[in-house]
Amino acid sequence: MTSSPASHARYVARQPILDARQRVVAYELLFRAGLEEVFACDSPDMATSSVIADSFAVIGIEALTGGKPAFLNFTREALLQDFASLLPPDLVVVELLETIEPDDEVLGACRRLKANGYRIALDDFVWSDQFRPLLELADIVKVDFLVTRGQERAELAHKLRPFDVTLLAEKVELRSDFAAGIDAGYAWFQGFFFARPNTVIGRDVHGYLQSYVQILEVVNSPNCNLRDVEEVVRRDVSLCLKLLRVANSAAFGKRGRVESIHHALSMLGDQEVRKWVALLTLAGLAQGKPAELIRTTLVRARFCEEIADQFGLGARSTDLFLVGLFSLLDAVLDRPMQDVLAEIPLAKELADAVRFSTGPLAGPLLCAVAWERGDWNAIDLLLSDRSADGDALVDVYVRAVEWARACGEGLAR
Repeated sequence: MTSSPASHARYVARQPILDARQRVVAYELLFRAGLEEVFACDSPDMATSSVIADSFAVIGIEALTGGKPAFLNFTREALLQDFASLLPPDLVVVELLETIEPDDEVLGACRRLKANGYRIALDDFVWSDQFRPLLELADIVKVDFLVTRGQERAELAHKLRPFDVTLLAEKVELRSDFAAGIDAGYAWFQGFFFARPNTVIGRDVHGYLQSYVQILEVVNSPNCNLRDVEEVVRRDVSLCLKLLRVANSAAFGKRGRVESIHHALSMLGDQEVRKWVALLTLAGLAQGKPAELIRTTLVRARFCEEIADQFGLGARSTDLFLVGLFSLLDAVLDRPMQDVLAEIPLAKELADAVRFSTGPLAGPLLCAVAWERGDWNAIDLLLSDRSADGDALVDVYVRAVEWARACGEGLAR
């Protein structure tokens, strides 16, 4: 079986950092090449850039840390290239690897970070006078409890007290180590005693497909207008061609020859534009996916739109079209729906219907899904307080299938 070109799996491990009352105060984010609990990378610089990119651009930092600070390991190169400035200072702790020497370039980079509100942590710290300049800039010092043992832990804490840093005991594996750390004045803790690193998987949308996600953002913006849509559609030659082909297909009916994007968009109007640009964009995202997945998506979208009146939602027919269209977006992108919706600003009622099947727009989608499954009892229940019954929907569903077929022919050309 070949994988979809739409996405690649990306992996980031996270390990909680806790206070003395075992409340999570932050997470350390770690590079992973796969699901194995090991660091498998020959280049620490690449690992740093990969964790930053995957955490913020692919998986989403909120999904990883829930708004708590993220400790990110920085090599000397990553520090000097000022990667940290790309990230919000309230969500990041710049963790300097123990291999970094405190020369003038390093100290200068750290001072700039501090001036811009970033916090600095020193990893695997072992006392040495040469690190005094870094200690003057550090906010957090991490001490490896597998390396620093017994009375050394308390002695190191005593030496560090004048620097006004938060002491973090890492690699805490026993309850006795946790208790000893508290007694010695360590405030934060990390290690297998509390939790092993948990690997989180994300899906990286290819660059040319990421542009489709951006188009969906524009189309679903509350302030969307035809000029904005035309501008973003014109950036994608494939999308322009598809829109013109579909505009001249049986799915649009006989409206005269459409020969320009402006003509197509003007002819459709705001609501229809939202539907069709979203539909064509979804088709682009679904490259490499089974044709049946797209067919089912199209049928759902049209069916939900067509039964709007029967659910007292005639004025929301376009929204119902989008609910049906986006209801399988997680399958199209191979990503959890909550992550997909974090990137596409759907209105809350649309998002609730798509993700949870709840809210005022959920009924038609539930009806469409029940129809696909042949669950006639569920359909009867959904329509129990409506004027229509399941039999009345047969013609509606047939029309939706025919529309999806005609639309699919336009997309396939």
